[in-house]
Amino acid sequence: MQIAIGSYDGLVAGYQLTRTAESANGDATNCFKFTQKFNDNSHLGCVKSLAVSPKGILASGSTDETIHLFNLEREISIGTLVSHEGDITCLKFVGKDFLYSGSADGTIRMWRTRIWELQRTFKGHKGAVLHFDVHPSKKLALSVGADKKLIAWDLVAGKYSFIRNMKKVCEAVVFNKSGTRYAIRSGSTVDVYDLTATEAIYTEDIKCHINDTAFLNDDVFVVAGDSESLVLFDAAKKCRLMEFASHKVRVRAVVPVRTSSPDSFLLFSCSSDETVKAWSLQLTEKTSVCLASINVCCRITSMAVHAPGGSATKLLTAPDAESVPAVVAGKKKNLTAKKVLPDVTDSTTKRKGILKDPTVKKAKGSKKLE
Repeated sequence: MQIAIGSYDGLVAGYQLTRTAESANGDATNCFKFTQKFNDNSHLGCVKSLAVSPKGILASGSTDETIHLFNLEREISIGTLVSHEGDITCLKFVGKDFLYSGSADGTIRMWRTRIWELQRTFKGHKGAVLHFDVHPSKKLALSVGADKKLIAWDLVAGKYSFIRNMKKVCEAVVFNKSGTRYAIRSGSTVDVYDLTATEAIYTEDIKCHINDTAFLNDDVFVVAGDSESLVLFDAAKKCRLMEFASHKVRVRAVVPVRTSSPDSFLLFSCSSDETVKAWSLQLTEKTSVCLASINVCCRITSMAVHAPGGSATKLLTAPDAESVPAVVAGKKKNLTAKKVLPDVTDSTTKRKGILKDPTVKKAKGSKKLE
């Protein structure tokens, strides 16, 4: 499972969360660690948005008005998209085929990922597009802008369906997992709406500026703001579910990852204290456990997580006892069955010897895509 963070100075860095051997007392909190995988300095300005495709392509948007593409598996740059005439404020992969980008130039652009070609430009906002999200059906999108407007887009027809004037500038809009509800954050408040309703069904004020909001399931959402805590709310029950201290200063971004259990989640958070943390959440028991933490030594602005299907469950599940090395008298003893090696006394085998796999060095490079 890979985590990417963007910074104020244009750096994009990648980390991998892995599980180490289980501790002797069964404590899982010391069994995870972050390992740095790469640094990419392709941007000339602050990285404001990150998104990862199902195939592991990382897109980063910056104040330098470009979108940089990076292959997480091969750890190489694969190009730069240049079309917007303003800061890149939001990025969203929709399936394997499309990348949507929002900008301070007031437009949302759709890119075809197979050939990285601009397919369509959506125009409707008279100010900067601050944020947008795509409905799970992939036919509808909602966007909010500095012009105090909420716009619903018909992605099939390529035009807006309606424009709603808001009372204040809305900073972000996010759908829940099934698309039956969406949340709009502005300042210190979050308003939750049913998809077909015009009035909020639930409003919550956390008394400090909100930096990020994300749904864990159809009802529960997490809020990160200018405080040390992460707060979870239940829109169906209209109550505060739980709250826990996560960082020393404000939390910049939060990304939840689902597991096979409906009440168990893996949660990633990053903060202005220059740390990234991984949490294990249990909604029924209302517990949170910090699994791992790393200091990235830079001012974090954004975060994205690449979690292929089933990776969170596999990561949180302890390995089978048969495959875990045991320590006996200070020496490691492998509990797995020993393999029976073939007889190597044949003269032909002796002449050929043992062949080692050659080390392959990856050539790094990038190309500019217009």
